[in-house]
Amino acid sequence: MQNSREYWGLGDANIAAVLVAPPRDNVFVGAGVVTQFPSATRAGLGARNWAARPVLAVGYQDDVISASLKLTQGWTLGGPTGQTRTTLTALRSQISVGLGDGWSAGVNGEADYDWEGSGRSRWTVPVSLTLSRVLTFSDDRAVQIGGLITHYALPGGPQRAVWEFGLNLTFVVPRGYFFGR
Repeated sequence: MQNSREYWGLGDANIAAVLVAPPRDNVFVGAGVVTQFPSATRAGLGARNWAARPVLAVGYQDDVISASLKLTQGWTLGGPTGQTRTTLTALRSQISVGLGDGWSAGVNGEADYDWEGSGRSRWTVPVSLTLSRVLTFSDDRAVQIGGLITHYALPGGPQRAVWEFGLNLTFVVPRGYFFGR
């Protein structure tokens, strides 16, 4: 593909803190904040800016299916002088199905709108397929490791489509870990 680039390395780190109300009929709602730290190992893998965004979420979870819808509004807080600022609205959806023995497969969809961008480049619409597994170390220690394949439908026609492969690491905190002890 003409003008394509391959990037290998780590992206920016995102830390989320979300308070979730007790579920009712397997439906839950939550609100919190996501903070982005500029930790990418290459310029093409991260924004090189500090950012924060509030998040509102609604979801459903039972023994097999997990689904959620999250709305965020983010702003750049700081970064190198002359670095591009962002004001980004994002709507993210996720559905996954438990496959047994800690495995799950799912699909994630996003619609991101950059208020600072221009023309058609304001929109980004990636869709990801995921496969992950939860590994439990003790009653209160677990981690989820997952892989994903993402397709970005970028403006400018099909020749501009981008594929991405990645790994995710999520630390799982049991209910009541911080406030119930």
